[in-house]
Amino acid sequence: MSQDKKNAVARHEIFCTLEDVIVASNILLKDRGKLYMVHRANRIADVFCTMRKHKIEPKLIKMVQPNEKKAPNLILIEGQKNGGVFLNWENTLYIYNDKGEYTKEIKEIYGLI
Repeated sequence: MSQDKKNAVARHEIFCTLEDVIVASNILLKDRGKLYMVHRANRIADVFCTMRKHKIEPKLIKMVQPNEKKAPNLILIEGQKNGGVFLNWENTLYIYNDKGEYTKEIKEIYGLI
């Protein structure tokens, strides 16, 4: 954990936990409303379990990998309050190609092409 309090608060669940975010989302979302979140890939089970516990159904997931040789480090998730049970997977988003440059998809996202 970072010694810098601002970084520690931003990167760790010190003042706001995953469950806090999901509970607040459930309160704020209308029925069938959508929640979008970016989280660490190694927390995927926690995210899914917490979402379902609070009636937000995971609907769409996209893994984010630094490159094709490294494991996913982020997940992009769409959840829906009181949504039916099904989950779709999108193709993995790779940040860098084998030359260490941004992939075409990342360049499109950033408006570079």
